[in-house]
Amino acid sequence: MNAADLKPLNSENVICKFADYTYIIIVDSAINTRTHELDNFETWAQKNNLKLNRTKTIELVCVDIRRKRQLSLLPPVPGITRVAFLMILGVAISNHLTVSEHIQHTISPCAQTLDAIKITRAHGMIDTVLQQVYRSVILSKLQYASCAWWDFTKASDRHQIDNFIRQSVKSGFCPADLQSIGGLCETADEKLFNQVVYNPLHVVHQLLPRQSTASQNYNPRPRKHDKELPEKTTHLTDSNFINRLLFSDSY
Repeated sequence: MNAADLKPLNSENVICKFADYTYIIIVDSAINTRTHELDNFETWAQKNNLKLNRTKTIELVCVDIRRKRQLSLLPPVPGITRVAFLMILGVAISNHLTVSEHIQHTISPCAQTLDAIKITRAHGMIDTVLQQVYRSVILSKLQYASCAWWDFTKASDRHQIDNFIRQSVKSGFCPADLQSIGGLCETADEKLFNQVVYNPLHVVHQLLPRQSTASQNYNPRPRKHDKELPEKTTHLTDSNFINRLLFSDSY
């Protein structure tokens, strides 16, 4: 409620807020508004008896490496650190819009936790209990926010997770009949999508497109949803959670 009046100066830019985290997304056509938007943040903070901490303010410049064109990046904003990746609510997003850094930052602590589980087994904890601990501690961490990042992974990223789980199965910490990480993430996608579609009060429901007019006139076969299919533009938008689930099993 306190930050409800904090809005971007440029209508093309978007401000995202969560608790005490604030992110401003500046599109390439409005890249010259960076300084003005930052000054706007600082002015708003002063009016609300707050202070913008520039030492904790960082800049991430995202570039789609699949587009074969040369880009000349503007110099960093004075006093603001430019980084190669950014942690957004526990998910690491790189400047090339890949999640390889996220996979590395996730598997490393999971490997440390696995060492701790090995110690508990050495002290007599049975395998069934160890597998429950593995599911609740390690597997849940590997799947954390998978709906947001799973489709941005590369084959090497998925192979890295599969190798980690495969080693866990060999060590007896994970049941051999466990569903693959891809299957687990797809199940999580379906569960969340159903919640979003059928609950108009869900925070993500507003991101759904409007109802399809075709679905109101005829219904040749059952569909997962009655929403319009958005136009396919780039591979990045195709990888977004809403877009890829709207097209899932649509043909």
